[in-house]
Amino acid sequence: MYNKGGDSKFTESDLTDWTQVGTDTASLAVDSDNNRIWYNATQPTGEYSAEKNFEVGNNAIVTYDVDWYFGSAVNRDGNFEYLQIGNIRLGWTNGYKMFLSTDGGATWLDSDSDGTNDSIFNGANQTYTKNVKVTVNTATGVASLWFDGTKVGDYTTENAANTVKFGFTRAGAAPNWAVPNGIDRIKVSQFVQGEEPIEFSEMKVSGKDDKTATVTYAVVDEDADDISLIGALYDKDGKLVEIKTVPVANVEKGKYLNSEIVFENSIKEKNLKVFMWNSLGSMTALCENAQ
Repeated sequence: MYNKGGDSKFTESDLTDWTQVGTDTASLAVDSDNNRIWYNATQPTGEYSAEKNFEVGNNAIVTYDVDWYFGSAVNRDGNFEYLQIGNIRLGWTNGYKMFLSTDGGATWLDSDSDGTNDSIFNGANQTYTKNVKVTVNTATGVASLWFDGTKVGDYTTENAANTVKFGFTRAGAAPNWAVPNGIDRIKVSQFVQGEEPIEFSEMKVSGKDDKTATVTYAVVDEDADDISLIGALYDKDGKLVEIKTVPVANVEKGKYLNSEIVFENSIKEKNLKVFMWNSLGSMTALCENAQ
């Protein structure tokens, strides 16, 4: 759906993908030296943000994968450099802490109700690039959050907008220094039930235990540098319950292979489908799905 940054370098034309607010205070720019889009306002006098909307399916698993650049001090409680995906907002605030909100920043999580917001990351007066990944099941409204490779939790985010947004909010005096906030890389992809694959390869599935499926497959037409096996669990009503991805590299033509897909939910009494794609980036199906 969208893949910018990293090997796909940002250009000035990419800035038009984002709707900006508060441009009288700061404007989104390309940092070509570090291949990122960012804000780097010094002593910002107001709030500002950039936002991009995505069209997603009603029965899909949407993955937002963002390398977020942030840091330095924000000077006051209530001042936040933030990244928001749907209703999940991460806010870098005073004390070099990272707070989490599941309602777009209206409130911040306090899981033990001690009056102190939870911090999922404690840093220092420096800049960071951290990976933030959110997968959203649009059928159930459940979003799963990973920060810097560690799963933080699952959250209900029904009626959340399908957007990525980042910027700065103020609730006190502005810092007298720059507050960098940007994106080094962003990739948004979705898996939608019912997409028609093309004939290419062979694949079959058998259950090993109640949470593991064994997939036997072969590429029959040509060698493939990389493929992705996608395992999707559906309940009896056809709702998508869980999706897992197993990457496989350097597949030789005609060679049969076995891979295991391990789910968090039991595969018993559920409809399991396995798809073979050439990559998560282009998501071209390589064979008919197996179930």
